[in-house]
Amino acid sequence: MKQKAQQQQQTEQFVPVTEGNCEFCGYDYTKDHLTTPAGSPLVKCPKCGEYSQNFNADYSHIPPDDYDLEKENYKKCPVCGKIIDYHINGFIHYEKENVWIHADHSASETEKALKRPLTGLERAWIEY
Repeated sequence: MKQKAQQQQQTEQFVPVTEGNCEFCGYDYTKDHLTTPAGSPLVKCPKCGEYSQNFNADYSHIPPDDYDLEKENYKKCPVCGKIIDYHINGFIHYEKENVWIHADHSASETEKALKRPLTGLERAWIEY
């Protein structure tokens, strides 16, 4: 319970994008001094609005993640009810709700389980 309270108190950290370009329109990210959430594998292009993985960022100011996956392994997926083993199954961890959901579920199924709409970045990660 203490760990859950600490997770909710943490504010989202952002990292500056140091290089890269959009996979869709070719826009150079270094022109705009973009930032992206530290835990995100995607960045949103300011020109075309698509999410892309083609970037590098400076993570030097972010402390190492000490989240213990073993402690919470074998959770039930709220969408299908099957057990998630993070060693084998692909999953997405939604920190606000402290919920793990299999990565192969659709965005609409995930929204129903979370009881909230997905952010643009969360939706892009599912659909990417």
